[in-house]
Amino acid sequence: MLTSLEVRAPILDHRIVEFAFRDVPDAAKATKTGRKLLLRHLAARLLPADLDLTRKQGFSVPLDRWLRTQWRAPMVEALHSRSFAEWVPQSRLAPVLGRLDAGHPVEHLLFALWMLALWKDEHRITL
Repeated sequence: MLTSLEVRAPILDHRIVEFAFRDVPDAAKATKTGRKLLLRHLAARLLPADLDLTRKQGFSVPLDRWLRTQWRAPMVEALHSRSFAEWVPQSRLAPVLGRLDAGHPVEHLLFALWMLALWKDEHRITL
């Protein structure tokens, strides 16, 4: 949970939890074919009808675009630092950056390397 986005915090209110355990019958909570029945029923009453309540939806960011635009300079600076070259030779990074520019899905690898470089510098880690 340290790095995730939690948007259901109101459900953590102790009064809601106490109500759910004390007053809501099990049959209103879940069946063999469905879960969170009471919550879904309430959401259907309060939220717009065209809102899709039937499935979970992921939350993603345009990481590839960010790494090719506004985050490009700080990422490249960190990856090309002398201290990070101890761990990953510059000759190995150039092809990966080229693949990003060509539209290949390497943004998660580059982001992980960038975070590793920042972590390495922050904690003064050496080989």
